Amino acid sequence: MDSGTGNKLTFPIIFQDRTRILMVFTVFFLIMGIFNAVVSADKLPSSVAETQKITIDTLIDAIGSLDEETRMNLVTTKNASASSFSMGKGSLISSVIYTDTLLSNGGSISAVKNTGFDTSSVKSNLYNVDSEKVFSYTGTDGALLTGHESLMLLTAGNYSSSSSDSEKCVLISTTSSYTPAFCNAIRVQGTLTNINDGQVSTKSQLTSIGSSNAAELTYLIAITPDSSQGQSFAKGSVRTEFAGSIIEARDKKTGFSSRRSSSSSDTWKTPAATNEWKDVIEIIGGIKTLQKAYSYKSGVKV
Repeated sequence: MDSGTGNKLTFPIIFQDRTRILMVFTVFFLIMGIFNAVVSADKLPSSVAETQKITIDTLIDAIGSLDEETRMNLVTTKNASASSFSMGKGSLISSVIYTDTLLSNGGSISAVKNTGFDTSSVKSNLYNVDSEKVFSYTGTDGALLTGHESLMLLTAGNYSSSSSDSEKCVLISTTSSYTPAFCNAIRVQGTLTNINDGQVSTKSQLTSIGSSNAAELTYLIAITPDSSQGQSFAKGSVRTEFAGSIIEARDKKTGFSSRRSSSSSDTWKTPAATNEWKDVIEIIGGIKTLQKAYSYKSGVKV
């Protein structure tokens, strides 16, 4: 894992057989980078003057109950309030919620996890949220494991020239020249329920800050049997979900008389494109292999 903090995920000997899964993830990132190189993004707010970089590195090799949770709430705004989410003239908002939990009532677990949070305007190929983990679990005496990891991203822009306009996430009128308004909400999550044994690898990456950056989210998950324990199947229930709701206007408003055209209208603040999607998979029982790769990047023609 390489985040804005510069940390890298290293694998102990017990995890060397997991590199095959991570190689698949690497190929996926290279392919996505090729397709995403030709666009920029819906405008994101830049970072404030004081920023933070947070790293959390975890290594577990234990027998017994487990209760582990990592959470990050990150709201960044421009010309808006981070507490009320109300939007006025020239407002930009990005809001991120990241959670990752593991809970078991016994059994043995070996895990390595690296998480980084960076509240600055990160450079290319670095992320505001960057987390990667690999673990194997074997339940004993009826013990089971549950887990949940999720990323939620909201980006919104209101380019009204009127300070009296104050809305939460809408497209509204203007009298000057501004970029089209937008309101995008993305959610991805992976849930483990009553896992008896198996091996799990995940990667979560998200960009939400930086006026020259794209709003971007990637989530990868793989579940396989633990070959070191002679397992043929991972056992339990796994569910993943990827969903989004997009509202975009079409043209910028040319309200100044020197730039007004005959087609000058309020199309910039009228929903011209909406997009909603949802992908869900759930498996209950024995799992030989399950891999899901989700990616979102917001682009605007330049």
